[in-house]
Amino acid sequence: MKKSFKAVAAMLLVVVMMLSLTACGGIDMNKVKGDWTLSTIGGKTITDVANEKGMHECFLYLNYTITDTEIKNDALNTDGSGAHVNSTFTLKKRSNGVEGYLGDQLAISLIYDEKADTLSMKLGESESTAVEYIFVKGSKNLDDAYQIANSAGISDGSSAGASEGASEGGEEETYSEGEEDYE
Repeated sequence: MKKSFKAVAAMLLVVVMMLSLTACGGIDMNKVKGDWTLSTIGGKTITDVANEKGMHECFLYLNYTITDTEIKNDALNTDGSGAHVNSTFTLKKRSNGVEGYLGDQLAISLIYDEKADTLSMKLGESESTAVEYIFVKGSKNLDDAYQIANSAGISDGSSAGASEGASEGGEEETYSEGEEDYE
């Protein structure tokens, strides 16, 4: 009788431990999987940041695709070629988001805000100088955005004025936000 009680107690302990590990296993990946695009940088829209930097906003667009096993990013090279810059990171699920690794090196950490349904990351030398990047669900068509910029005479990420077309009588295109790098 004592042996069977000990066996039942041990099995119950194993079940309780497994349930506690499941509860701490991280976020619901169904909420995080899919396409995400950059929305704001440091609280500013992509359009505002592009105008401040004197470039077309398509060069700030950044898309992420998250699966159960990896995070992929896609952005335009700022050299004016229209080429895409891509990376694939191995995904590790965390309690409040996901991390992407290149080999053993942490490359990206994205925090999920369930209430706002956004992902965010902070980049900078320290917490006091870090800039927050906010991503929303969806993706930008980078090729279409590049073609619009190119047809407006903006050939690279360092070109003067995202609003040149508007100042020359053309219409300025407005997109809903994205990213590459913001210093």
